[in-house]
This record gives sequence, structure tokens and C-alpha cells, in this order.
Amino acid sequence: GVTLMSIRAWGGGGGGGGKLGPYNFATDWCASGGGGGGEYRIRTAVAVTPGESIYVIVGAGGITKDDNAGDSGLASRVRNSGGTLVSASGGSGGAFTVQHASTAPDDGGAAGGAGGTAGSGGTGSDGAAGTAGTGTDKNSATAGSGGLAGDADVSIGKGGAGGKNSSAGANGAAGKVIIVFV
Repeated sequence: GVTLMSIRAWGGGGGGGGKLGPYNFATDWCASGGGGGGEYRIRTAVAVTPGESIYVIVGAGGITKDDNAGDSGLASRVRNSGGTLVSASGGSGGAFTVQHASTAPDDGGAAGGAGGTAGSGGTGSDGAAGTAGTGTDKNSATAGSGGLAGDADVSIGKGGAGGKNSSAGANGAAGKVIIVFV
């Protein structure tokens, strides 16, 4: 029977900061930050008992929302009856800031979300932070990019891009769990 397994887990990416909602698009603008990438964890040679139940939760990506920071991605976890075997945290959502033409323009939009960190079990790497939005007015605004997941996979656990003016941000990508029984 199977007595060992290896586990790879990625947390969900954070959602990008949102776009402008019901503001005056002629004068107000935003360049929201990108969401952070999910953490990556790997654990090899995990002892299992034949017939033992293994519980798997795959972390969803964070959602982008108009006029708000993006939601954080959720953690991916693998556990058995004895507790958590691996946990990979999700990335933080990108920030949202409205720039009003009636006030002095700020240089930049909003901060990017932090990458996922400090999961449990095994070894791995943190997700990359999303980048901040930039610009000094609505014409020069550039939304932030989403950070990559801990192992730099371009699709799993990637943070969502930030919103810009009336263009919506992106949701974070879902995490993933791979279990190989030996």
C-alpha cells in the first residue's frame, strides 16, 4: 500500500485594486495596485497510512471590487486527522485610492498587495508583491501589475492587475494543490 506522499501547494492570488465607480470621470482618476501572488510550499516524504483520509482545500483567488481594495487570496491547505500537513497563504489584495482633480495631484495611485508568506509545513517561497499604480493625472495613470506566486508560475496563484480609471481590475488566480502518492 501507499505509505508516503509529496505535496505541492500554492495559495490564491490577491485581487487587484478596483476601478472608479460613480465618480466624475472628467476630473477624478485612479491607478490601483496589483494583488500579491500566493505563497508556494512543498513537502516531500510525508508518511501516510493506507486508508487514511486526506483533506484538501484549494485557495480561491481574491476578488476585485469597484471603489475598494481587492480581496486577499485564500490559503491552500492539506491536512489529515493529526492536523495541517501543508498550508500556503494567499496574496494580499491591491490597494485603491481615488485621486481628485480638486486637490493637489499625488504621484502614483495605490500600493500593490503583499505576496503570501509564512505558511506551515515543508519548504517553499513567498509570493511576489503586486506593483503600485503610478501617474500624476488620469492620462498618465498606469495600474499596478499582479505579483507572481512563490515559484514564479505565471498562472497559478498570480495576483490580479489593478484597476485604472473606468477599467476594471482583475481577480487573483486560484491556488493549486498537487499530491503525489509514492
